[in-house]
Amino acid sequence: MKSRIQHTLLALALLSTFTTFYVAQLFAAPLGTAFTYQGRLTDGANPATGIYDLRFTIYDALTNGTLMAVVTNASVAVTNGLFTTPVDFGQPPLNFNAMWLEIGVRTNGSAGGFTTVSPRQAMLPAPYAFYALNSSNAVTAVTASTAVTASNVAPGAINSASIQTGSILVSNINTASLASAFWSLSGNSGTVAGVNFVGTTDNQPLELRVNGQRAFRIVPTTDTPNVIGGCSNNSIAANIIGATIGGGGTVLGAQPNIITNGGQYGTIAGGYNNTVAGYGSAVLGGSVNFAGGWFAAIGAGQFNSSLSDYTFLGGGSTNVIQVNALFSFLGGGYGNSIQMNAGYSALCGGYNNSIQVNAGPSFLGGGSGNSIQTGAGYSALCGGSGNSIQTNANWSFLGGGYVNSIQTGADNSFLGGGQYNSIQMNAYYSFLGGGDMNSIQASYSALGGGSGNSIQAGSGSSTIGGGEYNSIQANADHAMIGGGANNSTTGAKSFIGGGINNSAGGFGTMIAGGATNVASGAYGTIGGGANNTIIWGSPFNIIVGGQYNSIEDECSYSAISGGVSNTMQEGDLYCAIGGGINNTIGTGFIGATIAGGSGNACSFSPKFPTVGGGQNNSSGGNYSTVPGGDQNAATGNNSFAAGHRAKANSQGDFVWADSTDADFASTGNNQFLIRAGGGVGINKNNPATALDVNGTVTATTFVGGRLGIGNSAPAFQIDVTAPQAVARFITTNNINGSVLELDNTTAGLTYHGAVNFNDGAGQIGYLSSGAMTFTTSSGERMRILSNGNVGVGNTSPGYLLVVGNFGSPAYCNGTTWVNGSDRNSKEAFAAINPCAVLEKVLALPITEWKYKVETDGTRHLGPVAQDFHAAFGLNGPDDKHIATVDEEGVALAAIQGLNQKLNEKDVEIQDLKMRLEKLEQLINAKNGGTQ
Repeated sequence: MKSRIQHTLLALALLSTFTTFYVAQLFAAPLGTAFTYQGRLTDGANPATGIYDLRFTIYDALTNGTLMAVVTNASVAVTNGLFTTPVDFGQPPLNFNAMWLEIGVRTNGSAGGFTTVSPRQAMLPAPYAFYALNSSNAVTAVTASTAVTASNVAPGAINSASIQTGSILVSNINTASLASAFWSLSGNSGTVAGVNFVGTTDNQPLELRVNGQRAFRIVPTTDTPNVIGGCSNNSIAANIIGATIGGGGTVLGAQPNIITNGGQYGTIAGGYNNTVAGYGSAVLGGSVNFAGGWFAAIGAGQFNSSLSDYTFLGGGSTNVIQVNALFSFLGGGYGNSIQMNAGYSALCGGYNNSIQVNAGPSFLGGGSGNSIQTGAGYSALCGGSGNSIQTNANWSFLGGGYVNSIQTGADNSFLGGGQYNSIQMNAYYSFLGGGDMNSIQASYSALGGGSGNSIQAGSGSSTIGGGEYNSIQANADHAMIGGGANNSTTGAKSFIGGGINNSAGGFGTMIAGGATNVASGAYGTIGGGANNTIIWGSPFNIIVGGQYNSIEDECSYSAISGGVSNTMQEGDLYCAIGGGINNTIGTGFIGATIAGGSGNACSFSPKFPTVGGGQNNSSGGNYSTVPGGDQNAATGNNSFAAGHRAKANSQGDFVWADSTDADFASTGNNQFLIRAGGGVGINKNNPATALDVNGTVTATTFVGGRLGIGNSAPAFQIDVTAPQAVARFITTNNINGSVLELDNTTAGLTYHGAVNFNDGAGQIGYLSSGAMTFTTSSGERMRILSNGNVGVGNTSPGYLLVVGNFGSPAYCNGTTWVNGSDRNSKEAFAAINPCAVLEKVLALPITEWKYKVETDGTRHLGPVAQDFHAAFGLNGPDDKHIATVDEEGVALAAIQGLNQKLNEKDVEIQDLKMRLEKLEQLINAKNGGTQ
């Protein structure tokens, strides 16, 4: 498999070390010229894995210089950042002068050039061992067969090359004479600190080995020695001073601990495959950890990196503190990061959390998938999952919960917790306590909690206390919703206390609670109730409560206290409806008042009318008043109407009417009218007459000497006008005398009528030889002749009672009622089916019964009108009566139908008889003619 990695990433780090040439003994067959090279390759902050091409070049200087040799190794396998490869320059041009190794790397198969790893690395002395294979100064030596004394050997003439291996044994050495120069396996005594020591004096490392493997190495430097413990592959780069590798590392998979260039005074306490590349940095344990910043520390864990100065990464796995995140802390967890330039930040732990670029100093407590994003410095995100403080939302706090966000530019904000809550873009200085799916889009706003609540864009300095699906909509700044559900405000500086489905749409409006109330006019107030409305364009109004009350367009400074379905129409000013139901103040009124009641209205003239209460009253004149009652109307200016059906129609009228069910109306200006069927009492509470005055009645005069009662312009001396009783006259001289006499004298003739009362029967008499008639405004309706005959609708009755005057009218002679049935008075004749009538008669219920008013036991027999009407549909739409003519006609038709059936039966019987005769004849014939 081939992978493609950008050269810039490949060049981030290539940490390597040379292995010692294994040239222990020279045998007859010469050794080869190859040596082994081990290294570590990282891609960005992570260990590289894949197949790469490596180029090795020797120069005679650290920079520039002359190229001495070059070799390229293709397809080198790199696993978890580590690789091992043989390097063979052939016979190198060794001249015992210093040389440096330069390394280049590229992805296997890439057509591009190599990325050079800088700086070059110094060639250690081990490769010069190849020189011994070709030394031209070697001389064949033979083993000395005789003793050689010191005087016979020149100083320095015997060296290790002159002594055959194994020819000098420990027993050949006087160890006592060497006690001061050697350390004994059983320990030494008499040593002097500072004088006696185990170590080197020739600038060479000191090693301790176990089982032949290096376990501890002290390397001299120009200052403090480096200490390397643990696996022999552990290494500290050249030119590093004061560094320490306490142990760890492993040859399995070639995973040593490494302190590389820049790691002066660095420490790796243990673990394996850890790297320190920063001045004074430390990795205390774990594996594949990288401390690259100055004075950076990693406690333990795996795949952690701290690339910034003065930082601490406690442990966990795959965590990173990036470059320039100075003085930051990452406690542990998995996949967490503090990114570039996020200095002075703390991320305690959790999973996949991040403090991003330029977001320091910030705090992220833990949880999962949380982030403080680019530029959101001085912020705190305590925990939860999927939460974010987004770009440039600095100085913000997010407590926890799930998928909550303080979005871009919403600095100085607070989001306590809950889930799916957001303080949105540029909604700075805002507070969201918690809950579910709440959002703030405007700055300086507060949302306590609940679910699905929102403060939208442009609605700065607004507040929602809680509840569900409440919204302060766009540009409704300084608004507040206390709670409830589905409430919304579009008006700036508006308020909804709670309730459900309320809407405050005007500037400075207020709805205290209730349901489905709408306050659209500026500075309007709805206290509560349901379905109340203050329409847009109507400022400074109030509806206290109730239901279905409304203040319509262009009304101002008006109030509806409560009740149901009360209305203030367009253009009303300074008006009030106290309560009640279905009360209305019409269009364009000023100062109109309806205190309560039902169906009351202010109409017509628009200035200061008043209805106190009652039902179906109307105050329609300027400054007019109806205090109560029902069906009263004060339509004149400055008028007053009270009681029942009082009508003050003109200016300045006062009309009071009693409970009589008829209109009582004024007829001119400035009238004072009273209708009182029980009398009018002045200084009396029990008037005995129409006007009963307890005291003296003083009048300057009566107009024209005439007295008008119920009439403001009497045409006669006494002129009484009234819908019922006209007057009362009492006589006390004779119990059998007449009470009321009416006389009319015209041209010497006397017409006299009387209403008489006595201890017997009363009389109504008309003393004339003519008839007495009863008329209405349309003419005569009844006449009584002098012989006693009575005509109803008939002016010349020939019988005791005659009704009607068309055709043959019905009449009664005292014993029998005779219906008119003249053919000439009838029309629209139609044939009937007697059998069908008979069928209906058979189905008609016939019962015995009595009338409710009959208390003497009288009984009757017959149908009821409803059944008769349903069967025959006669008498028009009236189903409460049966006309005798119809009842008789039905009976006659039924008789005809019965006769028809009898005739049919006779025919059927005759047919049967004939058939029987034929049958008998046939039988007789078969029997021989005998019967």
